[in-house]
Amino acid sequence: MTKLENVVVNDVNNVDKSDNVQTIVIKDKKMADKKMDTKKMDTKKMASKDTQPKKRKKTIPMKDFIIAYQKSSSHQEVADILDMSVQNVYTRARAYRTMKINLKEMPRKNGVKINVDEANKIIAELTK
Repeated sequence: MTKLENVVVNDVNNVDKSDNVQTIVIKDKKMADKKMDTKKMDTKKMASKDTQPKKRKKTIPMKDFIIAYQKSSSHQEVADILDMSVQNVYTRARAYRTMKINLKEMPRKNGVKINVDEANKIIAELTK
């Protein structure tokens, strides 16, 4: 009998005998088993982690981003300078433009060219 089971049984023995005594012992035993399973599981999780948790990169200040963006000729160049992903450069530039910050326009590489007139004709036909 484990220490926890022993404590539960001793506590129950001090209570007046009734139908509920057995239920209390069973519930407390299940809780004790659950706690033991959780401890085993946590140790397994800890043992299986071979790598350190990912460290979050520092946030690039707005001033540094704007200077790098305005002096660069591509989104990739900005990403390389600031050690961030190209997608983050696109997203941040768009966010700044929506805040009315006048960043220069840089074309996206491998972007799909859209015929605006043709797109508007399609929309006009659909709305008739």
